[in-house]
Amino acid sequence: MRKTNLENTRTLTAYNEIKLETFEILEDLGKATANQVALRTNRRYEAASMSMLKYFRYGLLRRRRLEGEKTFVYSLSERGLERLDWLRGESF
Repeated sequence: MRKTNLENTRTLTAYNEIKLETFEILEDLGKATANQVALRTNRRYEAASMSMLKYFRYGLLRRRRLEGEKTFVYSLSERGLERLDWLRGESF
């Protein structure tokens, strides 16, 4: 069954709301792990981790591995800061 335009708009809006929430956490903290973002957004770790990896691949986040660990720490890139400004302009 195909989604209507209204349903597609709702999905896009929810997607951007999650992105905005994630980016605002990173702006507030300066840097964060996927676990920290998951805890603050009440999302599962796996969901936060996958979305942050996607944002990293899009060039919206920077990441580095914690020394001696497998955990990544994420921060906003310049492009991510620009997207954050755009998302804030689009929010109602």
